[in-house]
Amino acid sequence: MDGSGGVTSFFYGLGMTEADFDKPQVGIGIPRLEGNLCNLHAYELGRKVAEGCRAAGMLGFPFGTPAVSDNLVQGLKGGGASLVS
Repeated sequence: MDGSGGVTSFFYGLGMTEADFDKPQVGIGIPRLEGNLCNLHAYELGRKVAEGCRAAGMLGFPFGTPAVSDNLVQGLKGGGASLVS
């Protein structure tokens, strides 16, 4: 470690150990929109991917990303960019 105490203490607060600082860290982007049936399972899926990362000797961190609901944007000018259908 390089002595960046503030950042280091933040990671210790997450439960990381000294050995964890040598492991690859993987960001797992997941859409967070519980008002959309297509994304209801996304957070649980992200947690499972994080578990797989840990099993492979890495640290996985799910984080929320903007989500688009085709149901909400159908028929609107910008809605055509969400899915080609």
